[in-house]
Amino acid sequence: MGIADNGVSIEMGYGLSDRLVLGGRLELGGESTSFEQNDQDAGDTSSFQVFVGPKLDFMFSPTSKINPFVGAVVGLNHLSGDTESQTMFVLLGRVGFRFFLTEGFSLDPALEGGFAIGGGSVDSEGVVKWTSAPAPSASVCRSDCRVG
Repeated sequence: MGIADNGVSIEMGYGLSDRLVLGGRLELGGESTSFEQNDQDAGDTSSFQVFVGPKLDFMFSPTSKINPFVGAVVGLNHLSGDTESQTMFVLLGRVGFRFFLTEGFSLDPALEGGFAIGGGSVDSEGVVKWTSAPAPSASVCRSDCRVG
């Protein structure tokens, strides 16, 4: 489980007040790997991952160009691969700084940690596996569009 390792992320938000930002996050990612054994093709694997969910941030210095914040993200993470499919409910807490480049646009490096629980299936074994796992522990330089 994890939010896409080889992916792209976008966040958008709307200022409900000077201190509260309500928004959403979308992440897409995937990978493809080829295996070789004795200089011969031994197979390929691929996977695709999507995360989507709302976020809420509280800003401590709303009038500053550099603004510390805390927030939370709740969402669904789905991983689909050649031999497995997994859907996880994710709850993330985050802390970071919002650097306003213009009045309505900021870059938001943040550290995140959380918890995920969900389940999925593995085709090669023919069984359903239920899992819980820690959510990703860090996120760096996420963009955030803020209007208002």
